[in-house]
Amino acid sequence: MLTPDPASVILFLDIDDVLNSEEWLKAKHHRWLKPVLDQEDLEVLANWPAKNPTDSILFEDERGDVHIEDEMKLQGYWSIDPEKVALLKEATAGVNVTWVLSSSWRWWYTPREVEYLLTLRGFPGVSFRGRTEGTGKMSLHGRDPEIKWWLNRHKPTVPWVILDDADFSEALAPYHIQTEYAVGMTPKEATRLREMLLNPVRPEPGSRFSF
Repeated sequence: MLTPDPASVILFLDIDDVLNSEEWLKAKHHRWLKPVLDQEDLEVLANWPAKNPTDSILFEDERGDVHIEDEMKLQGYWSIDPEKVALLKEATAGVNVTWVLSSSWRWWYTPREVEYLLTLRGFPGVSFRGRTEGTGKMSLHGRDPEIKWWLNRHKPTVPWVILDDADFSEALAPYHIQTEYAVGMTPKEATRLREMLLNPVRPEPGSRFSF
């Protein structure tokens, strides 16, 4: 059970279409598909965090151990736009954030690997305290029920914010900042994120969410 700092705000973080955009992915997809690695690629791979016994990804949880290949590592690196990361860093500066990884990336990367990629892209210091689950049938129904399930399970007493391009139900809409696939997070969403982190919507004590 996650016990966040009572003075913090939980931030459910998506990656795709938040920290990248359609244009960015189209421009960079060749970087993890090319046969010859350059110095930048080699440095990403050389410093990739080694797994420890407590690391896992949801794909492993569901289907057995999976070795992450170099192509997947480079795909993660080149899929993150440092300009979007800079917006996230600025929006969360000075805020006591409890980071929760809600992105589908949790199926392929450990939280520590995502932290490493964010560090490389200019935002050191992010430390995920948890991740949404998404196992079994729940993973078939989208981000909304996954986050509801997490909230019902952990019963946080602190407020939360959701940064995601997906659509959310009316129950979670007050906590949601929606980005768009075409452009990812823009200064507009970054400003809204900071406003919501500094003046969060506070849920009713004991709130439970139906599906």
